[in-house]
Amino acid sequence: MSIGNTVSCAAAQDLVDICLELDILSTKTLSELGWDRSWSNSPDSRLPESVLISLWQEIDKHDKGRGLGLRIGQTINPNAKGLLASWVSQCSNLGEALEVFTNNLVLMNASENITVHRQDSLVSLTFNIGSKQQYPTIAIERSMSAVMAWAYSLTGNELTIEKAEFSFPEPDYAHQFKLIFGHSIRFNASSNRISIKAQALELPIVSSNSLVKGIIQSKASELLSDIQGTSSTQEKVKKRIEERIKSSEPVSAELISASLGMSRQTLYRKLKEESSDFKTLFDQIRKEEAAKQLDRGVSLSSLSLHLGFKETSGFYKAYKRWFGHSPKAVSRDQTKN
Repeated sequence: MSIGNTVSCAAAQDLVDICLELDILSTKTLSELGWDRSWSNSPDSRLPESVLISLWQEIDKHDKGRGLGLRIGQTINPNAKGLLASWVSQCSNLGEALEVFTNNLVLMNASENITVHRQDSLVSLTFNIGSKQQYPTIAIERSMSAVMAWAYSLTGNELTIEKAEFSFPEPDYAHQFKLIFGHSIRFNASSNRISIKAQALELPIVSSNSLVKGIIQSKASELLSDIQGTSSTQEKVKKRIEERIKSSEPVSAELISASLGMSRQTLYRKLKEESSDFKTLFDQIRKEEAAKQLDRGVSLSSLSLHLGFKETSGFYKAYKRWFGHSPKAVSRDQTKN
C-alpha cells in the first residue's frame, strides 16, 4: 500500500473518540476494524484509507436518525488536530485559511475535495468525497458540519449560510441541519454545497501567527512530498528515524512503517527494491548522530539513551564497530583538550 492510499489520523480521531464516548463502538470492534491507537501519536501520522471507510460504514449502522455525522463535525477535538488544521489555525484570515485548506486537503484525505467558487457577493463551497470509495452519506455531513464548526473556532464568529444544498433525500433528523446551516436548505439537490457572503472571508483568525505558520508550512511540504511520492522510501524512512531519535521516541520497523501507512513487510520490500534495508539505515543514522553528539561533548551514558540503546554496553560495541575504537578514547581526548 502506498502512502497515497492513506489518510491523516486526525481524519479518524474525532470519529473514534466520540463513538467511544457514545458507546457506539468498543475498543474490541475498533481493533477488528483495523484501528491502532498508536497511529495518533504524531500530527502527521497516516492510516490506511480502508480503515477510515470501515469506521464510517460501522458508524452508519448505528446512526438510525441520530445525525452522528453532523454531531461529529461539530466536535472540535484539540487532541485530534492534524498538520493541516494546525497550518490553517495560523493563517491571517478566513479567506487564506479556506485557500490553504482546500488546496491541501490531500494531507487529510485525497478522496475528499472542496471546490470554492466566488460570484459577486457570494462564495460557494461544493463538497465531494470518494466517488469510487464507499463512504456513507454521514461522512459528507460530517465534512460540511466541520467547516462550520472550524470557521467559528478560528474566528469567533458564526457564519451566516445564505443557502445550503444536499444531494441526498431529507433525513429524519432534518431539524439538526437547520440548527447548523440555517433555514434555507434544500435536499435532493444536484450537489452538496453551502453559500456564504464573500465578506466573511475577511474575518481575522484569532490564533494567527506568521512565524509558526511558516514552520508548519515547511513540515506540510515535506509530508506532501511523501504523499505525492516525490521522495524515495529510503529518504522517507531516514527522515522518520531522525525525527524519532531527535524527540527521544522509540524506533522500530513496525513504528516507522505505521507512520508511513504501510505494513512492515511492505516497508522491507520497498527498501529491498532500492537495494537497502531498515537495519542498515537505522545503524547509519545512529552512527552519524553519535559522531555529531560526541563532538558536542555529550556524555556517553546520555548518548546511549538518546540513540535508543537499552544498555550502555550495546552502545560501546556499536561505536567500536562504527569507528574502530572505543568511545572512551574520544572522551579522553576531549578531556585533555
